[in-house]
Amino acid sequence: MIAPHITEMPAVATCESLEPSQFLSRFGTPNLPFLLKNGMGETPAMQKWDWQFFAQGYGDRLIIVYRTKNRNNYERMTLKEYIDYIHTSNDADPLYLLDWFVDKNCPELRQDYTVPAYFHSWTDKFAPKFRPKFLAFYIGPKNSASPLHIDILSTSAWNAVFRGAKLWVFYPPEQSKLLYGGKVNPFNPDPEKYPLFKQAQGFYAIQQAGDLIFTPSNWWHAVFNMEHTISLTDNFINRSNIKIFLNSLPHSMAHLIKRTWKRRHQQYN
Repeated sequence: MIAPHITEMPAVATCESLEPSQFLSRFGTPNLPFLLKNGMGETPAMQKWDWQFFAQGYGDRLIIVYRTKNRNNYERMTLKEYIDYIHTSNDADPLYLLDWFVDKNCPELRQDYTVPAYFHSWTDKFAPKFRPKFLAFYIGPKNSASPLHIDILSTSAWNAVFRGAKLWVFYPPEQSKLLYGGKVNPFNPDPEKYPLFKQAQGFYAIQQAGDLIFTPSNWWHAVFNMEHTISLTDNFINRSNIKIFLNSLPHSMAHLIKRTWKRRHQQYN
């Protein structure tokens, strides 16, 4: 059940279809989130990418999964073991597979889907060794979640759900102080600890299988898995956000170095 304070928020704009010129004028240049219904269409991924597909084809791959509420608590297991966990566990703080990068683990799956041209990144034209590896699966059980955050390097992002459903909340960049720098849990806020949060004015969206959602540069957002969920996300830089990306670059690079060091430490310890 969705908390009343979420459904009282306005919903993000929902589109049944969207042409490139419409994307720039309505969402890209104004830097606003939106949901594209059935944005994945009839791509092979919508038919193929189910739980059995990943368990049989990639089940022996070793992964690191993180607790939803405490990201310093993580475990190593195979993808098959994790999929079994998803369908059998009732953990209060469920494990979540974050950033399972496609180019490192399953590059052949790129051929199974397409996204609208306005989500293509200029970095795709770089030589492979210089190309950022943003494209990643997020796979998790019901009640797993991603906390409030801003995406890496002030990029924009798209996310597609192939199985399950997600609840999203979005807050514009200028509301950072009301969000306590991302410390507040927007799905279950503590009004005594974070009294200013009640002034925050956000948007929400429910993303079903097949839907695409757009996260604009520097927007705060949090995501809650309403069902066992398989999703794919990619960050991009193009005409719609290049000015924001360049203006934010010095601060973003410092954050990236800190984040990368922490993730590498977890992988090798």
